Amino acid sequence: MALEDALVLSRLLPLCDGPSDIQQAFKAYDAVRVPRTQAVIRESRQQGQVLDMRGEGVGADLDLLRKALDTKVRWIWGVDLEEHCREAVRGFWKGGRGEGRSEEHTS
Repeated sequence: MALEDALVLSRLLPLCDGPSDIQQAFKAYDAVRVPRTQAVIRESRQQGQVLDMRGEGVGADLDLLRKALDTKVRWIWGVDLEEHCREAVRGFWKGGRGEGRSEEHTS
């Protein structure tokens, strides 16, 4: 998660010209990153239950355990980080920052 966060911030912070831009960059960052990080936390708790063989509908059944571990976490690994970056940059510009500059500044 830290590397993902760093990537998104690396796309936002160069757009900043001053303190208000930095605040807007972190608002755009939060809008993109917080939902994902909260979902990963929830999934981690559930996976902890499964690995302790206390997962709902899994218990100590090793075949169900394997399926639960294999399929439930693929969305975590398959995230499109470039899309997260684009979404964050769009949020930055939509927030009214960078007046007088074009979005082409983001490349």
